[in-house]
Amino acid sequence: MFDVGVMLCCAANLSRCPPPPTGAGWGAFAAEPISKGDLIGEYVGELLVQKEADRRGKANTYADCTYLFDVSDVHALDAAQQGNRLRFVNHSRLRPNCDVRVMMVDGDQRVGFWAKEDIGAGGELLFDYG
Repeated sequence: MFDVGVMLCCAANLSRCPPPPTGAGWGAFAAEPISKGDLIGEYVGELLVQKEADRRGKANTYADCTYLFDVSDVHALDAAQQGNRLRFVNHSRLRPNCDVRVMMVDGDQRVGFWAKEDIGAGGELLFDYG
């Protein structure tokens, strides 16, 4: 992790679309072109200790909807209630076009999404959940 000083909540203009027929879930799409290396935005949510994140994860599994993001072994973000459109970025192990970095910003852990490649307007944002 490194200190970047300031992060923007959403640097890129994004749109949200309903689930495709494949059942992949909601998606986040570029409303305008995004250049390789550009900051797309910050994944935001309620900061939880891991024990509470595990509890919510089990409960949300039954609802088939979870927006938990582990930022460390100790903390996770839950974007279900306090998140932004980046919570709708879907998983792709084979063709992710976003990099995700956990960074220290003014002493707080923050999660940023960057474009791994040029993403055209209308392109779906994807990252490898790992």
